[in-house]
Amino acid sequence: MKELVLIRKPEDWDKAIPYAAQRIKEGETAILIMDEGVKRCVRCEPELFKVLHQFILDGGRAFVCLKSLEEHGIPASRPPDVLARVKDGHTFLEENKSLGYRITTF
Repeated sequence: MKELVLIRKPEDWDKAIPYAAQRIKEGETAILIMDEGVKRCVRCEPELFKVLHQFILDGGRAFVCLKSLEEHGIPASRPPDVLARVKDGHTFLEENKSLGYRITTF
């Protein structure tokens, strides 16, 4: 099963990142951070970042929306390099839906 975990609020990171880390064991999993969720890209707690980093090492993919970063005044260079950049999160979301990804929003 292919799954895209959508993080739209800063407080969703605490549930979504560990959830995605568990799901990667069951199939292709990606994370998309957009809307207000990008605010936490600036200050991710070390323990949570370790889980995110391990998720990526295990084959997961994580993306941050450039449009959302811009809307919140966050430079595109500010989030950690482990997060790939996508121009528009809504477009990315629709593309992945059409590819058969199940969308899980927290």
